[in-house]
Amino acid sequence: MNKKKNKSPYTKDNKKSLSQKEYTQLELFSEKIPEKNTYSRVDFDEISKLKQKLQAPKKSDQNSLNQQTIPQISGKALHKVEITSFFHDTRKENSYTDFKVHEVKGLKYIPEFITQSEHNYLIKQVDNQPWLSDLKRRVQHYGYKYNYKARAIDTSMHIGALPDWALDLAYKLYNANFIDSIPDQVIVNEYLPGQGISSHIDCVPCFSDTIISLSLGSACIMDFTNPSTDEKIPVLLEPKSIVLLKEDARYKWTHSIAARKTDKFQEKVITRERRISLTFRKVILANP
Repeated sequence: MNKKKNKSPYTKDNKKSLSQKEYTQLELFSEKIPEKNTYSRVDFDEISKLKQKLQAPKKSDQNSLNQQTIPQISGKALHKVEITSFFHDTRKENSYTDFKVHEVKGLKYIPEFITQSEHNYLIKQVDNQPWLSDLKRRVQHYGYKYNYKARAIDTSMHIGALPDWALDLAYKLYNANFIDSIPDQVIVNEYLPGQGISSHIDCVPCFSDTIISLSLGSACIMDFTNPSTDEKIPVLLEPKSIVLLKEDARYKWTHSIAARKTDKFQEKVITRERRISLTFRKVILANP
């Protein structure tokens, strides 16, 4: 008996846009320099209002971002799949509501990268697959396995094409100009309350110059630390958001999640629940 496939929620109707005035507001917010030890350089009360506008349906016009067509990707398609995917939102990078973390060169935080229905769909897809318990937390590997102890990756670790849901997200990230090559490796991490990840820099010889992580489930604080100065920048990662690491954020600053059950954000205590992260990377093979 054929197993019925879950219907994907990703449709063309999921595109959203902001007015020029709202973009200007966001640009001004992103330029604000925070006081020491604050979590963000934006006014989150105002951002919450703009998020509601992002989620609300808008009438399209000639200048709307919704009028853009799906671009063709030059070169070979990964695993011979078609370009058309669940994700049809192909806006360019500066069209997203993004906030540069000015204290860390190359670090960007982008809220509401996916919709709530997409978020729920992805959790269901992940939970339908087996988990590995190699670490203190549960993980899943797609595309390539990764040797945590040796911090190495090679052709023998290739485990097949990315599943459809992961490949669709990989194309969405590529089409948005967030990464120069289509990601071919995904690590899924599950964080239960009290779990975290130690301070680290993703393997430099293993992966390309861009690391992108999508958050599902609970919010949490990720700390970015400059090893040469011990400066620490906490960033709140909300569900449906992505964080991009390039340049110094990729190569000079470590990132970590403290193993605790609560986070303090803007004088409020956030109780952690189950969180899942999907980390997208492009593998570098010494002998492909």
